[in-house]
Amino acid sequence: QALLDGLNAVSPFATAVLDNDGNILIASGWQPICTQFHRVNPETEKLCQESDKYISDHIERANPSCTYKCQMGIIDSATPIIIEGKHLGNVFVGQLFLEKPDVEYFRKQAARYGFDEEAYLDALSKVPVLTRDQLKQRLSFLRKFTESLSELLLQRIRKERHLDEANENLGRSREDLRALAGRLLLAKEEENRRLARELHDVVSQRLAVLGMEVSAVQQQSATSSPLVSGRLSSMAEEVGRLAQDIHHLSRQLHPSIVDHMGLMAALRAECAAFSNQHGISAELVPSEIPE
Repeated sequence: QALLDGLNAVSPFATAVLDNDGNILIASGWQPICTQFHRVNPETEKLCQESDKYISDHIERANPSCTYKCQMGIIDSATPIIIEGKHLGNVFVGQLFLEKPDVEYFRKQAARYGFDEEAYLDALSKVPVLTRDQLKQRLSFLRKFTESLSELLLQRIRKERHLDEANENLGRSREDLRALAGRLLLAKEEENRRLARELHDVVSQRLAVLGMEVSAVQQQSATSSPLVSGRLSSMAEEVGRLAQDIHHLSRQLHPSIVDHMGLMAALRAECAAFSNQHGISAELVPSEIPE
């Protein structure tokens, strides 16, 4: 829009960019006869849209532009916007005459469509009258402008495509990272399960056997050697404490309750254990945690 407004400030003439369905996307410098009369009245607005569509339908004849007298008697020209071989829309220039207008013709139009005659004819007097050479010069400029516009749009499209591709690659990288993180967590959990099982099934069992053997020797030496018996009693207690520590470590690595009763039961058990150990009330309040 700013670019068209700048062009109109340098060389006043009506311009617009329309899509292939005739919808006006941006416009600048339009004549009052169009903006205040032809494009306002529902009946003439329909005729204007038909004229716009006619130019779009015959744009393949553009060399470099397609020029046409609209149904309201005003000259318009259009140059196609083609990007990567695709016709995406048209740049219009016009709302002018190539010869002095027939005032009586437009006076009759004012009466036919209910326009205020004086205001309508005043708007008519403001429509520029160009020679064909002047129009040719403007169309030549319009062609260069359209080529520049197409190049800008192409650069923008390529930039957006590159950005879309980058976003897709980023999305895939994030998915790969999440998948890798998931595999690492599974591997870590499996290793924790293995260590916990080994501590529980092997180390704890050996400590239990050692504790029983120490207790047996302690009882045998209770009468013959009270000093040794006391030392063995202390050793048996230390083995018991070590067994409890091993059991706690195994439980921290991988609580078996997770496998047997699920995550929620394991979390509730942890809360209960925390409360018993520290004397602080702890309660599980689940939120969107799967059973």
